[in-house]
Amino acid sequence: SGRVEPPQGQILSWQDLVQNRLLNDRAMNRVHVYPLATAMRGIFSILFRLPQYIRLAWRLMKDPRVPWYSKLLVYVIILYGISPVDLLPEALFPHLGYGEDILLFLLALQQLIRTSPPDVVTGHASDIAEEKRRRKEDVQAR
Repeated sequence: SGRVEPPQGQILSWQDLVQNRLLNDRAMNRVHVYPLATAMRGIFSILFRLPQYIRLAWRLMKDPRVPWYSKLLVYVIILYGISPVDLLPEALFPHLGYGEDILLFLLALQQLIRTSPPDVVTGHASDIAEEKRRRKEDVQAR
């Protein structure tokens, strides 16, 4: 059917998640692919795993093997988020203004992961999955 299952505890990239879902849906003839729908699936997959993605992004931001230009967009979006200048001011559009900031931050994380070297991302994702597994074992042992 084209379904790809990740190894136990591995964090899939948003592209893998979207591609896996699209392969499954195409095999079942349930969906036509639209670019906006694909992008929204990617955003929702990131939201679902947000704590893991933030840990991964934090590690990538500190890793010297990740090029500076991959990190630049994250820095720019953080500065934009804390600056008083805003495309959709929170004072006029409370929910839209904060939503815009969050969306830009998620897109910056997505771009950081996409433009970082794959072996670095995989290494950090494996370390995060291993730490999560160890924490789960520690809780179960208590």
